[in-house]
Amino acid sequence: MAIFPRDIIGLYLERDGLHYCCVRKGMLGLSLTRPGPDLEPQGLIEGSEYSCVRRFLEGISPGIRHEIYLVLPRGSFFVRDMTLPPMDLEEAWVSVENNLAVYCHLPLDQIYHDVLLTQREDSTINALVFYAQRNVIDRILDVFSESGKRHLLKWVGPFSMGIYSWLLIQDYSLPLKLILPPQDGSFELDVFSREGLLYSASWPESEGKGASQLVLAGLEERFEDVDGEVYFMGQDGVPGLPPPRDNKLKPLPLLVENPSVAAIAGALSRKRQVSLDGKPSKIRRLRPWHLLLPISIGVFFILVFFTRQTYKGYSAANEQVRLAS
Repeated sequence: MAIFPRDIIGLYLERDGLHYCCVRKGMLGLSLTRPGPDLEPQGLIEGSEYSCVRRFLEGISPGIRHEIYLVLPRGSFFVRDMTLPPMDLEEAWVSVENNLAVYCHLPLDQIYHDVLLTQREDSTINALVFYAQRNVIDRILDVFSESGKRHLLKWVGPFSMGIYSWLLIQDYSLPLKLILPPQDGSFELDVFSREGLLYSASWPESEGKGASQLVLAGLEERFEDVDGEVYFMGQDGVPGLPPPRDNKLKPLPLLVENPSVAAIAGALSRKRQVSLDGKPSKIRRLRPWHLLLPISIGVFFILVFFTRQTYKGYSAANEQVRLAS
């Protein structure tokens, strides 16, 4: 429950348009809100990927401090996966970072990257390296800078990570495998577990969705313990991803109706998000003082409450003694 309301804008950027959705998170929950006087709470702005972003940013209300989260389709970045033996997560992080030049097919000074680590039930570590060309991301960041709204952009991440957050929030049964409709010329297949996004593969749209069977066949040996259902997201495949049994993100549209909701789900999730905008990447570690602070505040208010109650009782008793005498 948020004490102070947050205005969150989710964006999904593709070649010929920008999907957006704006939501306010307050003490009473979520509500759709207009990001600007001439913009609906959600919608699609058509145009080239840079012109539509510029038009949207120009339409945002200047007096409101929005938080903007942007997700990109699979064709905007690359993914490399590997399995590491049981080890500490920080050691795994260092191992992957030290071998980036081996995993990535582009020079390291030409990419933005982030690493997602997932510890499996057998203690092995599944590592995904996400990376994108700097010049592609920088062109998007430049549009934000030119509009004076670069500070509002919190992160730029993969669409699949936002989907994972959405599935968790909506309490879908995991694991599952999800085949996404073509995004900027590429199909995508993702493997989700309760622990995290385990795998992401893509293939050209020209090969058709039937190529997913070849990818799935290769996954059976790789993830023997992941027996989840295979779903298609959208109207073109069977079986389609069923709607959530209890939509926990009302009144937002469903993910199949507006893909920018994936960015909002990432913003609302407590899971670490992959960021491809050049910000320093790090793993999230449990720090005791992060827990002690809210606990201490709670204990303080409880003590204040009982102190006041004791004082009231003491004052009432003194008053009764005074009247009796």
